[in-house]
Amino acid sequence: MGGGIAAMHYIGMEAMRVPARLSYDLPMVVLSVVLAIVISLVALILTFRMRDERRTSLCKVLSAIVMGCAIPLMHYTGMAAARFSPTDHSPDLSHAVEISHLGIAAISITSLLVLLLAIVTAFRVFRRMVKRSMS
Repeated sequence: MGGGIAAMHYIGMEAMRVPARLSYDLPMVVLSVVLAIVISLVALILTFRMRDERRTSLCKVLSAIVMGCAIPLMHYTGMAAARFSPTDHSPDLSHAVEISHLGIAAISITSLLVLLLAIVTAFRVFRRMVKRSMS
């Protein structure tokens, strides 16, 4: 999980098209990756220890907060590691993709459908758990 968070951040950083040269402070990069891995590992350990618990507990809420902290902490540490040096040349946009209005609509509708499906699935699972606990 932490590796995915770090990869998402640094791949996104490399994908930026800016008129600047990007370099990194290696110790800060290592710190940001270690933070992402350790914090998400702690959150996952807390989550799996509480997975059999039927009701919401302080530990479950704590694990969600810890996982929620992994992403911004890694991001801000990763941004502190980044050094932007201005350059005179404009970014190479030869491989950039332009998205049409139809593409934006398709991406938006697909994202909303996936979100709706996740919400419906979560409610159905929750209802099933409530029925089991009452019987």
